[in-house]
Amino acid sequence: MTREENGSKSSLCMAGRSFLQILSEMEEKKENKRVISGSIEGPFFSRATFSCRVRVGFEGESR
Repeated sequence: MTREENGSKSSLCMAGRSFLQILSEMEEKKENKRVISGSIEGPFFSRATFSCRVRVGFEGESR
């Protein structure tokens, strides 16, 4: 495994932890929607940029 591939997996792991942290914060604050964006370093000098909306719960469920 090259250093670049290893760094890429590390970035994805960090992004996964960040996402779990966002879900935890949403639960604590009783939020059911949040917009998030950011970027992740990839292999071979690439970068993935994202923007998304996270919704938790079921439709019709009130919090």
